Amino acid sequence: MIERAERQPLLVGATGIDGAGKSTSLRLAAQQLSETFNIVAVGHPTYSIINGNKKFHYTRWTEWIDRIHEHADQTTNPRLVGIANSFKIAFMGRVIEPNLINRLRPDAVFGFRDYYLDPFAYSALYAGAFSKLNVDQQYNLLQYVTQQPYRNILVYLTLHPYTAVKRIDDRITIERTTGQSQVDKKTKWPHMHENIEGLTMLDSRFKVLVEDFRDRAPDVQILQIDTQNNSRDQVVNNIVHVVRNSLDCWHCSDE
Repeated sequence: MIERAERQPLLVGATGIDGAGKSTSLRLAAQQLSETFNIVAVGHPTYSIINGNKKFHYTRWTEWIDRIHEHADQTTNPRLVGIANSFKIAFMGRVIEPNLINRLRPDAVFGFRDYYLDPFAYSALYAGAFSKLNVDQQYNLLQYVTQQPYRNILVYLTLHPYTAVKRIDDRITIERTTGQSQVDKKTKWPHMHENIEGLTMLDSRFKVLVEDFRDRAPDVQILQIDTQNNSRDQVVNNIVHVVRNSLDCWHCSDE
């Protein structure tokens, strides 16, 4: 049996444009690491792997949030999409993540999105008022909304926008044909920004935001991986290697 961690877990987040493989890569990495460590994954879906036993959490809540988000996308109203996104990150940061940490005492928490860089990137499309704040005001507001610290490890996955659009279109086609998700329990639908123009703009924003974040949060380990020129196995193995080494050091520091 794997003993539960007595200290705060290692926090691992992911960022980058849609289609880069964040959810898939972190899900597979979490699965491998769960052979040695207790893991909580926060996103869509949210689940834990404790002592090798996988259990889904907040299923109805995340499905409800997805329906709200999908409806907002269908209205093509950027403000409604922004509100749906804000509610999602607040609920995950203030409710889901702290509750699961307190109850399960995992060794690591994997987040399929970052609580800071992702809202920054998407605000230009969906939250005009937020994007007009200065950088310090934006960070302070997000910290208040999510009540979350920076991640210890931030996985930044990069991909050419043209390839990202193709991956997204292919996934949606498969799911509509088979009637089920190939990756997780979340049904995929096209977001308003999932086109060449939208993803190209987001790709540029992420590049600038990540470089700024390196200076703002020097203690955060940023693992940047090009998913255009690395296979899925290479991406996952890279993540597993870095997180495993960090977890080993994380626990050694308590001895």
